[in-house]
Amino acid sequence: MSAPIVLRFFRTFVKNTLFCKNGRCYEGGLLCIRFISKRTLITPLFNSRHMRIFSEKTVLNVDLRHAASNVDFSTSKIQLLCWKCGKQIDPMKNMFFCDCGIIQPIPETTNLFIIMGQEVSFDIDTNKLSRYYKSLQGLLHPDKFAQKTKMEQELSERQSSLLNKAYFTLLKPLSRGLHILELNGLSLEEGEIQMRPEFLSEIMDINEQLVETDSLDTVEVIGRNNQIILDNLIKDLSVMFKEGNIHAAKEIMTRMKYFVNIDEKVKEISMKMKGY
Repeated sequence: MSAPIVLRFFRTFVKNTLFCKNGRCYEGGLLCIRFISKRTLITPLFNSRHMRIFSEKTVLNVDLRHAASNVDFSTSKIQLLCWKCGKQIDPMKNMFFCDCGIIQPIPETTNLFIIMGQEVSFDIDTNKLSRYYKSLQGLLHPDKFAQKTKMEQELSERQSSLLNKAYFTLLKPLSRGLHILELNGLSLEEGEIQMRPEFLSEIMDINEQLVETDSLDTVEVIGRNNQIILDNLIKDLSVMFKEGNIHAAKEIMTRMKYFVNIDEKVKEISMKMKGY
């Protein structure tokens, strides 16, 4: 199919059709068409992980699952355009809304830093992150779209969920570090890092103290000591990421998992003892 025919055929929204990278169609989707140039257009697929770029000579499929880590949005020729007014969206400024105020579909990128307007770094300003989250939380709430079109309502639900996922992942140091590993094509497999028997014995003793004690003071002391350990591990992890020492970063995060678990238990037990 030549480009002119494609352009004429896809000049408006095509409902109930989605194209994945193998060209098959799926029901229940929505295909949004916007022009990139006279010879090229791009189609964000709202319920798919792929976009198709049509040109005069080629049909190129772009997998968006890892777009944020593989595509530099600041220099890439791939453009994100508003489905309503056609204006270009600056993904490093705000991926959720166009300047015209219309909510946007977001490619299913795995890079949560870009979604939250952050540079990919372990050391982020969590206060800035929280302000960004709160500024969008109310704007994306489904109740705000009760009188909008069905498509905008669906986008609101999807983007609100995505915003929550991105925020709480980046807010916590451990999940933030694991996400950085993921962006680099790595993971922290269970049992990958073998912990010393003395370390595991120490963790077991702390957990036993939490189970056996009926003293709130004891629980709070354990919590304070545990937080000191976590703070030091976070500092060490920051250094390892800066140095690019992935193996050491993995070892630190493996230890962090144990102390994060203790922290959660301390908070749970404290709440019960206080009658909450």
